[in-house]
Amino acid sequence: MTILKAVQGDITTQEVDAIVNAANTQACDGCSVDSAIHQAAGHDLLEECIARFPNGLEPGKAGWTHGFNLSARFVIHTPGSNYQSGKIDRSLLESSYRNCLAVADELGVKSIAFPLINTDSYEWLLDDEINVAADTLSTATTRVKEIRIVTTDERIRSSLEYRLGRLTWLRLLQGVGVLHQRGYEGVRIYPGMGPTGLHWRMQITSQEYFEPWPFSESEYVPESDAPVLAYPMTAGSRVGSGYITAATTPDEAADIILEEVPILAKKDNDREYVVWFQGLLAVATGLKLAPIAYAEYYDEDGKFSIGDILFPAPPKPPHLRN
Repeated sequence: MTILKAVQGDITTQEVDAIVNAANTQACDGCSVDSAIHQAAGHDLLEECIARFPNGLEPGKAGWTHGFNLSARFVIHTPGSNYQSGKIDRSLLESSYRNCLAVADELGVKSIAFPLINTDSYEWLLDDEINVAADTLSTATTRVKEIRIVTTDERIRSSLEYRLGRLTWLRLLQGVGVLHQRGYEGVRIYPGMGPTGLHWRMQITSQEYFEPWPFSESEYVPESDAPVLAYPMTAGSRVGSGYITAATTPDEAADIILEEVPILAKKDNDREYVVWFQGLLAVATGLKLAPIAYAEYYDEDGKFSIGDILFPAPPKPPHLRN
């Protein structure tokens, strides 16, 4: 499993096997990130760059040197994409990220820190760069176990975290489906909107911790002191003490859920809920919309809302059926 996260900090001090240098095409001291890395690593880094890359590096390509005075053993160098008419060459920028990971795999690197490769670009291109970095690194195939995207700007870190978490809600739902397949059929969800109506959130717990909601005959809610995995979408890709991104498989998401709430790992028989949940997951996956069971503006007597679709209310928990 690869852990992918956004970090605010100094890339030159990251305790990782390799850091990525957003170099110029001459693979020498150029942009601000490049200058900081060369300064921290010492003059030997420039000498090795000249020796290894006498003709420089083409945009989208990557090559490595030693880290010298850095904490990282290696520096992986890649030039950013070219700009044409104020636009990013997305394919070149994607190649930069993927080729850096390919070099990391060749070196046996297990942890790596990236900057945003084109952060010296125009402000109006920043959102595109964030999207390319998050999308490419979250879908790349690699043996690296930990990937950090490092920035000194908290606003950029927050934007990265949000982008990395765009599919976290779906991976959590898929993880619940995997737990059902493992025989843990008592695992249930309770998703909805926060008090402001702006942010989605979800609780995951076991069926015996659900109780009737006093204001509805067909709605059941987790008890206030129930052991739950609580995920707010504002957390981005952070789930409890772990991370779930688009790169996380449903099986890995299931394992993370169990790590956070171990009491869920028990055999239960609730086929009625499992069948209901499979239908809900299929609709949510198809529409790419998170389900909602509650909100300040929403009152549908237990039914779940998925976009414009009203999905039937979940079956009554087994311990309340008699």
